Amino acid sequence: MELDSGTVRSLELLPNRGFQTSGKDVSLLSFIDRTKTAMGGRGLRDWILRPLTSKPEILARLNQVEALKNGEKFNALAASLAEIYDLERLISRIAMAMSNARDLRAMAGSILSARALHSIFVSFKDADCGLALTIAPCLRPEI
Repeated sequence: MELDSGTVRSLELLPNRGFQTSGKDVSLLSFIDRTKTAMGGRGLRDWILRPLTSKPEILARLNQVEALKNGEKFNALAASLAEIYDLERLISRIAMAMSNARDLRAMAGSILSARALHSIFVSFKDADCGLALTIAPCLRPEI
């Protein structure tokens, strides 16, 4: 399901870029956004703007988030994610031949940090943590 702009505005799902009476951002996104990366922030924004409508999908997502959030590996996961730069932006800059040495260095550092993420994700054995088990093969150390 995708929400129209009127619904997004009236439910205050995203920060209001225009007139703000209190000067404070009171949107749902600003209240719950504790993401560590730009990619995570965009992902959360997409989740808010395109909510799930199927009960099994909603429950699966809740279980995955709960397993990641409440596990003892959460701090290690957050620290590893903080070391990863905005890969979507970096890949776009490289593909359009607009990258510089700083971008390439950030990309290399992010790839190395992905190895630490891989070891964290493969350590998840909880059946409810399907997200981690899905992501782990994508972060193989030999890549």
